[in-house]
Amino acid sequence: MIYMFCPIPSIRGAALLAISFSIVYVVYFLHFIAFHQNNSVRNIHGFDMISVDIFHYLGFNMMSIFFRIVNDTMVRFSFLDRHQFIKEELWLRHAMRQESMLVDSILPPQIAKPIKSSIKNRIMQAETEFERVSMGVSRRSENFMAIQIHPDVSILYADVVNYTHLTLTLTVKLVKVLDDCCCWQLVPAVS
Repeated sequence: MIYMFCPIPSIRGAALLAISFSIVYVVYFLHFIAFHQNNSVRNIHGFDMISVDIFHYLGFNMMSIFFRIVNDTMVRFSFLDRHQFIKEELWLRHAMRQESMLVDSILPPQIAKPIKSSIKNRIMQAETEFERVSMGVSRRSENFMAIQIHPDVSILYADVVNYTHLTLTLTVKLVKVLDDCCCWQLVPAVS
C-alpha cells in the first residue's frame, strides 16, 4: 500500500517508510512475546515465528519495490508516448500549413484548389486501397492531371536577354518595370 498508493514521489522515500514500518512491527511483536505473561503464547508464537515475519516483510518489500519500478516505468513510457504524439501532431499541422502556403504561392488559386482536393482524395483512396489489398481485392490505378481548358486564350513566352545583369545595374523603379513585364498573367485573347 505504501509503495503504490501513497503520494511519495521517490522510491527511496517509499522504501524507507515501508521498511521502517516493517521494523517497528517486528520490534513490537518481539516486545509482545518477550514480556507476555502467558507461556502458551510464547510456545505458539515463539522466536522462530519472528524469522518467518522478517522474511515475510522482506519479501513483500522487495516485491513492492519491483512493482513500483514497473509502475513508474509504465507511467513514464505512456507520458513519453503521449508527448511524442503531440509533437508529431504539431509537426504534421505545421508541415501541412507550409505545404498549403507553398502550393498557393506557386500556383494560381483556381488550379491549386483542385490539386489540394485531389491530394486529399488520393490519400483517402490509398487508405481504402490498403484495406482492399489486405483483404485480397485487386488494386486499380488512377491518373490525375491538373489541366484546365480556357477558351480563347493566348500564351506568350518571352525571354529578356541579360535580365540578371539588367536588374543589378538598373535603379529600383526600372527593375520593378522589368519585373511587371516579365510576370505572367492569364489574359483573354483579343478576337
